[in-house]
Amino acid sequence: MGPCYKFSVVPLSEAIFSDALCQKWLSLAAASDNLRAFQQSPAWCAHKSRLGESIDVGVIETVPADTSEIGVMPVQHTRFRHTLGIGRRTICAKSFRCLLLMGSQPLLSETTEDQAQLDELFRGIREQLPRIDCIRMWGVPLDS
Repeated sequence: MGPCYKFSVVPLSEAIFSDALCQKWLSLAAASDNLRAFQQSPAWCAHKSRLGESIDVGVIETVPADTSEIGVMPVQHTRFRHTLGIGRRTICAKSFRCLLLMGSQPLLSETTEDQAQLDELFRGIREQLPRIDCIRMWGVPLDS
């Protein structure tokens, strides 16, 4: 049986000032082959926050805690407007509360990335942020 994981949501203001979390976050972003990894860096998140965006940081770690196995997922609270239409006519529109997964994929350690981590990550979002209607991602890799 593989390791158990725990997901928690940390406000950006706390995440930026946690040396251990920030160092791991920076190393995961630097090691990522994601083309949008710059959107996941602490500096980018701080920039978005200064522009008035609501940013949180999802942290996934092993239980019992082992700081060598951790993942980071910066998320932006936003709204998504979905419209249904025919031609130029809008038939209906609905607005959803959503989390934009910055960079489109979580920053996970390659040595620990497995299905259980992803399951815990999305379960944790559902439990800790129950008012969220959907998760939005840009450019999800075809092989994911």
